[in-house]
Parts: sequence; structure tokens; C-alpha cells
Amino acid sequence: MKIILTVLVVFSLAFAQDLPGWGFYGGIGMNNAKISLSSFPSTKPLTGILVGVSKGVMLGGMPLFVGAGLGQRGYKFDQDGVKAELSMNFFDVWMVIPYPIGPAMVWAGPGFGLFLNGKRKMEMGPFSEEEDPDEGFDEPEFGIILGG
Repeated sequence: MKIILTVLVVFSLAFAQDLPGWGFYGGIGMNNAKISLSSFPSTKPLTGILVGVSKGVMLGGMPLFVGAGLGQRGYKFDQDGVKAELSMNFFDVWMVIPYPIGPAMVWAGPGFGLFLNGKRKMEMGPFSEEEDPDEGFDEPEFGIILGG
């Protein structure tokens, strides 16, 4: 029994991993703004860029990944000759808890976003309009992050 316990302890220490230090992340996301109104046409997500920094930390013995960065969100629709597009830039702060499942890892946690700026475009036949939306985005955005 002593030999088995010794072997398990040695292998546990040999394969233990440190938390990741500072890192950069980036990518492309299909971050959709959903509108649920019966009179509103269905929307399609805009592809947006995500960039930021992240770090592994310990909180009360629990490993966490935390990060902050810039994320783009938006949608577009085209119905009955009316085309519209809304793209928005947010400052995002997030925290996830990693869960190892076999050789892979999944994570989940909360996210928080603050609206920075955006662009709204609309075309209706020969008319087109473009503006910077400044109303209706005062409230912070909360969400759940799932990944693997």
C-alpha cells in the first residue's frame, strides 16, 4: 500500500500544473444581439473581433481565469427592401472556472460588458442613413460564458 501511495503522490506532483500567467486572447465571434418582437424581422449575427488579456488566479483554493478586453457585437436584417445593421463595441470583463473532463477542459462563468460606441446603418430603397447610437445603451450588459 505504501508503494502505491508513493507512486500516486509522485505522479500527482509530476503532472501538477501552474496557473497560466498573463496572456493575450483574440478571435472572431458570432456575437448576436437578439430582438424578440413579433413585428420585428429575424436578425442575423454580425461577425465581430475579440481581443484582450487574461490571467490565471487562485481564489480561496479555486482556480479561475479572469480577463478583460474589447468585443464587437451586432446584427443585421433585410426584409421587404429595408436593410439595417447595428454594430457595437464593448469593454468586457469576465471570469470563468475551468473544469477538466478527461484530456479536455471546459469552463463557465459570468461576463460583464460596458458599451463604448457603435454604428447604425439603414437603407430603404434610394434612401440611406448612418448614425452613431448614443441612446439605449446606458445599462451594463451581463451574460454567461461557456467554452471548451
